[in-house]
Amino acid sequence: MHAQIVLLPAILSSLWLAGRFQSIRAEESTTKCTSCKTFVVDFIKGKERTARENFAGGDVSWEEEKRLSYATSETRLIEILEGVCTKDHKCQSLVEEHEESVETWWFNNQKGHPDLHKWLCIQSIKVCCPAGTYGKKCRECPGGAATPCSSQGQCDGDGDRKGKGTCSCHDGYAGKTCGLCAAGYYSDVNSTAPRCSSCSTACEKNCTGPSASDCEECADGYEEESGVCLDQDECAVGGGGDAAA
Repeated sequence: MHAQIVLLPAILSSLWLAGRFQSIRAEESTTKCTSCKTFVVDFIKGKERTARENFAGGDVSWEEEKRLSYATSETRLIEILEGVCTKDHKCQSLVEEHEESVETWWFNNQKGHPDLHKWLCIQSIKVCCPAGTYGKKCRECPGGAATPCSSQGQCDGDGDRKGKGTCSCHDGYAGKTCGLCAAGYYSDVNSTAPRCSSCSTACEKNCTGPSASDCEECADGYEEESGVCLDQDECAVGGGGDAAA
């Protein structure tokens, strides 16, 4: 029992270190764009929270004047900033580094440029790209910015200044732009956009449609009869039971 008690702190310490290591790894993989997005989300929540401030002075005109004065005040900005990036050190560092830009938007640009993410993260401090683009120069993802990876995959670095712009296709899709059907799937030729569905289990790999008559080759356990891949009764084909004496 004593040995178990002695070992407990060491075990807890190891678990803490493992958790801390994972947390550090997660932070290291966070890009500046991700941190900027986190800041923007928290900032908007702060605006919504502080918009509900109540000035119960009893005088309607005084309350309205006070509300308008508070709306774009330094006091409100400070209250909002106190609630951002509370659990993200990289986000906190980014805000500290670009505090002047945040203040510029708050006092001078929020009416003309209400989209804080676009103004701050993309245009001002340039850590993000518009959706559908990636990398330092915000190049279009394969398939175009409007339909990156043909809307059938994930573009590496989409919306970020990082990434290589390569597509990771969804199941059933293939090709540089995810515009092709992968092996074992067929394309619906009546669809304007690429739409791939699974071939019949009767098919070995490729097919031209959903049925067992659309297989280019029959799968194991199936044989072609009159253009259709049919499931074979292995017992019947193998002779089944004991031979007659």
